[in-house]
Amino acid sequence: MKNRYLNLNNANAEIYLFGEIDAYFGMGKEQFLGILSKLSHQSISLYISSPGGNVDDALAMHDLIKNHSGSSTAILSGVVASSATLVACGAKHVIMSDNALYMIHNPWTIISGDAREMRKAAKLTEIFKERILDIYKKQCESNGKSIKRSQLSKMMDEETWLTAQEALNYGFINEIKKDARIKNAISMHDLQRRGYINMPIEKLQLLSISKQSKKMKLKEFKDVMIHAIKEGLQGIVQPNTSHVELKAQEIQEALEVKFNDAIQSQEQAIAALRNELTEKDNEIARLQGKSSITAPVSDPNAHAVLNAKEQIEEKLAKEFGFHQLKAYRNIQLQKNN
Repeated sequence: MKNRYLNLNNANAEIYLFGEIDAYFGMGKEQFLGILSKLSHQSISLYISSPGGNVDDALAMHDLIKNHSGSSTAILSGVVASSATLVACGAKHVIMSDNALYMIHNPWTIISGDAREMRKAAKLTEIFKERILDIYKKQCESNGKSIKRSQLSKMMDEETWLTAQEALNYGFINEIKKDARIKNAISMHDLQRRGYINMPIEKLQLLSISKQSKKMKLKEFKDVMIHAIKEGLQGIVQPNTSHVELKAQEIQEALEVKFNDAIQSQEQAIAALRNELTEKDNEIARLQGKSSITAPVSDPNAHAVLNAKEQIEEKLAKEFGFHQLKAYRNIQLQKNN
């Protein structure tokens, strides 16, 4: 069975860390160890585009790649954030795409329990930060850059996003690759749900990450399809001929129609659900108007209406995103005001 994270090419092996650093939702330390154990003394190209993940996994992955007996090069593209930067620092040479972004911040955790558990979690988080500072400082100094530990700590406190040139200036990377075809495995939604508070929207726009994630995904898929079809056609007939361009144009126009229809269908479905919500809100308002404010609680008809309304809201939020439900609610508030 082919490993989706690994591509063997003669003496060189390519590893793809695209997505979460997590054993369940991406790649964890056990998977990484399993891959490296098959490579022995081979040269490794480690491609990274990741929002980060579990810091304990990332620290182990950093040590594993650092202790690999063969040469190792990390190639960073898209967004390389949080604990993903630790894995990159483990490579012997780090190359970054000129339109990629590099983010460092403090480790954080989610904990429940009494005050003792909270204090233990806080202490452990501080220990992790010290280990991360060790790695960053060594990385920068190994590339001839002098930087104070306190400055790195402040950058982590502030959740610092760096361009490729800035990352090179600090010493996090060794080289910038210009005009690289970007391989970005992260959407704006991936970043927002991680709670990053200082995302530089103007920089992220360089990566063509759109807030309108569903429309953007359709467009990205269309562009990938067109590119693949062009390459396929050029493999069949002579490249750079008018025949190839004509066929590619015809396919592109057909795809444009299909994807535009898909977007329109989605917008119609959202509008229909919004109309249903409006009807249920109006019905609830009528029931409340007939009796006291508490009447709907005991009125079987009101219960049925409320349940139907909740189901519609759940469907709208689940299928089209919470922002659509929020937009509907904002419209209702404006009407009431």
